[in-house]
Amino acid sequence: MLRDHPTIIVFDNFESALGQDVAEVFDLCRALLEAHPATRLLFTSRERLPEPFGEVFSEIQLGSLDENEAIELASRVLARQRIITAPDDVGDRIETIIELVNAVNRHPRALVLIAPEIARRPARVSNAY
Repeated sequence: MLRDHPTIIVFDNFESALGQDVAEVFDLCRALLEAHPATRLLFTSRERLPEPFGEVFSEIQLGSLDENEAIELASRVLARQRIITAPDDVGDRIETIIELVNAVNRHPRALVLIAPEIARRPARVSNAY
């Protein structure tokens, strides 16, 4: 039970719920926080949360990955989808991966979504939008 253990509860991609009435969700969150003093809630969102969960002191902005991390992430995505055999075996795709990493400004979600499409369809990557 939640009362028996400290728990972290993750609400991922929470901006998709923000257009709706979130009062019930926040009531549930308050109840979860009261279940155990060490319970923590983690919201990921591209938009600021309304009070009481939108306090600035609890907000952490995530930026771009560094280039090596971005290349590793893209390579792992390609390996997971069996587009390459292993993350450290990118072969002749390294130039395309580096172009992609730079085109999306090393944004993790963009890399996860776009890397497989670029790898399946050989094309030049452009950051002109």
